[in-house]
Amino acid sequence: TALGLSLSFWQYATVAEVFAGGAFTAALLLLVTARIAGGWRGWRAELSLGLAVATGIANHHTVILLAPLAVWAWAAGLSRPLRPRRAAAETLICAAGLSVGFLAYLGLMLPGGGWRWGETEQLQGLVHHFLRRDYGTFQLARSGLELRWWDHPLLYLRRLPGQLWLGLAAALLGLVDGLRRRSPWVIALGLTWALAGPAFLSRFNVDTQGLGRVVALRFHLLPTALLAALAGLGADAAAARFDRRVIYGVLGLSLGAQALVNRGEASHARWTVMEDYVRNALGAVAPGALIIGASDSFFFGALYAQRVLGLRPDVAYVQPSMLSYPWYVDDIEARHPELHISGPLSIPELVAAHRGERPVYLSRELLGGEGIEEALPPTWPESAVLMRVAPPGRGVPSPAEVEAQLDAAVAGFTFRSRLRTRHQWEETWEAWAVQQYAGSYRGLARAWAAIGDAAGRARCVEKARTFSPFVRGLAQDLGDGHGADRDDVVH
Repeated sequence: TALGLSLSFWQYATVAEVFAGGAFTAALLLLVTARIAGGWRGWRAELSLGLAVATGIANHHTVILLAPLAVWAWAAGLSRPLRPRRAAAETLICAAGLSVGFLAYLGLMLPGGGWRWGETEQLQGLVHHFLRRDYGTFQLARSGLELRWWDHPLLYLRRLPGQLWLGLAAALLGLVDGLRRRSPWVIALGLTWALAGPAFLSRFNVDTQGLGRVVALRFHLLPTALLAALAGLGADAAAARFDRRVIYGVLGLSLGAQALVNRGEASHARWTVMEDYVRNALGAVAPGALIIGASDSFFFGALYAQRVLGLRPDVAYVQPSMLSYPWYVDDIEARHPELHISGPLSIPELVAAHRGERPVYLSRELLGGEGIEEALPPTWPESAVLMRVAPPGRGVPSPAEVEAQLDAAVAGFTFRSRLRTRHQWEETWEAWAVQQYAGSYRGLARAWAAIGDAAGRARCVEKARTFSPFVRGLAQDLGDGHGADRDDVVH
């Protein structure tokens, strides 16, 4: 119960994310291993073990981090006394259950269908995708950022008390009690937590603040799910030594308080911040526009909006970071054959190739790359979501014209959800969308300041703050070291 009421677990259980599925696999494995620890043996135990792990095979590669617990369960679940033939047969039954998880990948080989990562219709491409050779596992970002190995484990440990409340103390008690009893299950569970938690997190190469922090927090779900099992053992150990009613009463009050505190923060089931942003962005650009985008949120959001909802098929969305994948270039050219995206093109080259042919828009982050701004034509925030590249022969509008256009666009936008708490601002993907709206007005505020208009600057700063009560700290909260915190976006 403490796990279900924790802030991160509750949040990610209400959105479409693979990490809640990973926690489900861990929960199934814990259920099976608990029964095996209680004496369950034979082919049924081995088949159940294989099927439990199978639920994570096609979900996310972090299922491999459950290996210590799974290997112990396989060995402990074999029939006693051990006989080679029976053990081999039961091992094959376990493997058969495990293999079911691979069947989900076969659907990626079917011709046609929706958007998919890579050329998975061929076996070689499917294996390439399964092994995550493009990115993933220990390569969370293509970044040269150097962190101390303990930065992310420390972030995880610092957040644990707020995730499990008294459950953290109960987990420590459960671990100590299990070690004292020399319980093989508790030892295997502790080793698995150490591997999925501190050991794995020590390899992360994303920042512990801003969007990097949001990326990292999803990986906390799996080790926290394992720790919750230790918390249950600790609660039982405490109840056995002290007054059971007092122990469970204290835990019950803690859980109630945890539910009340997290209720307004955690549930994102009805959040529409990103969908609203994508709808607003696609609806605001001119007919036949080219959007040169950034951020996974915008990239996959635009894919969903255009290819599932059927919105603005005339708009071409290109993610520069994806142009190194031939299959991505082929996919875009099949939908927009008039584009010039073959070959390794820089952002200025992409803009130059299309500027005279169609309206060109840029995500704000792209202006922060080294030397990119100087190589681009003039740009200005248009429609409060993207930067408009000046067409040939046209200059930048005045700050008054830009502000009037931004105000008119925002008045027609849809805002069904808002960021209202510090947690939502610091630890959710939706903060990226709010950054785009607010950042346009902050950039305009700097333009007013550059010409000495203090009233215009103050007016635009206040308009930026209307998008979130925490927008004052935009550069510090969401800056990712790659231009995401730019304010001077009118040039």
